[in-house]
Amino acid sequence: MLAAYGLPHKQGAFMKNVNRNLMTTTLIALLLALGVTTTTQAQTDADATAKLKQLKRMAESVNLGALMEGKFREGVEGSMTENKGMFSDEVMAEFVENVIDRFDIDEFLETVALPVLDPYFTSDELSLVADFVETDLGQRLITSAMNGKKEDFNTLLENGEVSEEDGMKLMQFAIRFASKKSLLDNGTLGKEFETAAAAYGESIVIDVMTEMMEKYSEGAE
Repeated sequence: MLAAYGLPHKQGAFMKNVNRNLMTTTLIALLLALGVTTTTQAQTDADATAKLKQLKRMAESVNLGALMEGKFREGVEGSMTENKGMFSDEVMAEFVENVIDRFDIDEFLETVALPVLDPYFTSDELSLVADFVETDLGQRLITSAMNGKKEDFNTLLENGEVSEEDGMKLMQFAIRFASKKSLLDNGTLGKEFETAAAAYGESIVIDVMTEMMEKYSEGAE
């Protein structure tokens, strides 16, 4: 049925690169220089609201929505190209745009980022992360990381590209979160993010596929 309309009938391979790209991009942006090994915090509606507010601060300070949309588009288009024989050009272009249009940064933060980070970070800790992300240095490091460039902090210092104030903030930041590095190192947090991002991405793909099937079915009648 799906193949008859030029739509994908297998999602596993299609979503693999998209979801990993989406997860990695977000993880770098929200958790640069962080890991997690804290005691699980009791969750309340007030806690969730406060934490989501800090995540949105981080996202807005680096225009994460636009950056992620670009990465998401690259992943979707790349996956579609790999399976080009299964699609007509017209349907492929429509499918890509429909999927991209469905991506919503606020929804992603609330349904993916917050549930993953909530057990490990207090709202005060996320506020500290947001404070750092809003500095010139934080924005530079995150933007560079999302564009595939790794900045060397010592080199930045030696070249006078980091203000003394931002340097001190980074040192305080690193000391405060030094004990939280292991879950990034051992991949636990990344796996949780990947699983949540995969579920989010697949739900978008399924919704778009279903709607396009209905559209083309009605048009064929």
